[in-house]
Amino acid sequence: MSKPRKPYIDENGETRELDAAFFKKGVRGRPPMPDGATKERITIRLDRDLVEHYRASGRGWQSMINSDLRKVTKLENTKKQDQ
Repeated sequence: MSKPRKPYIDENGETRELDAAFFKKGVRGRPPMPDGATKERITIRLDRDLVEHYRASGRGWQSMINSDLRKVTKLENTKKQDQ
C-alpha cells in the first residue's frame, strides 16, 4: 500500500513548494494505445460541410462517421463499442 500524499494546500490555505521531484514524476500527453486496440489513428480530408454536420451532432461525432462508413461499406461491426 502506498503512503499517503502530502496535501498541496495546508490548513492555512498556503500552497506547498513544488520541487523538481514533483515535476519529474509527471508524464506528458495521452497514455499509449493498448496493444489490442481495434481502432487505428489516421488523417483524412473531408469536405467542410460534412465535418460541420457531424460536429454539430455533439459528442461522439467521430464515432458516428465510423458507424456510417461501416453501413455504407456493409462491413460487419466486430465490436459493439465501435458504434
